[in-house]
This record gives sequence, C-alpha cells and structure tokens, in this order.
Amino acid sequence: MWRVRKEALWYAMAQYPDYQALITDVCVPLSNLSKLICTTKKELDESILAFPIVAHACYGNFHVLIMF
Repeated sequence: MWRVRKEALWYAMAQYPDYQALITDVCVPLSNLSKLICTTKKELDESILAFPIVAHACYGNFHVLIMF
C-alpha cells in the first residue's frame, strides 16, 4: 500500500503526459471523509479537469491530483 501511495503521482503523470499536476492535501475527521470525497468528486466532475483522487482513509486524509 505504501508503494502505491508513493507512486500515485507518477501514475497520474503517465496517464496525462502533457499535463502538470497540482497536488492538494486535505485532512478531515474520519467520519467526514467519504462525504467530502464525494462532494469534491461531484464538483470536479463538472469541470474540464482530470483529477485522480488518492486517499489514506485510515487518517482521514486525501489528495486530489488536479491535472492541468
């Protein structure tokens, strides 16, 4: 799991080779994590951006890799 987490950025960059990545870092109480990820995804789905989401669910932390 640690390796996958570390390689998520490189994977996203390989999927979108002509893009730059803006890395976000959000931490919320674990009880709010799924709601915030769903809300974030819904809002970003309405944009033209590519945005892989990576989470470490046990910490209430997630990253949106906004590709532009």
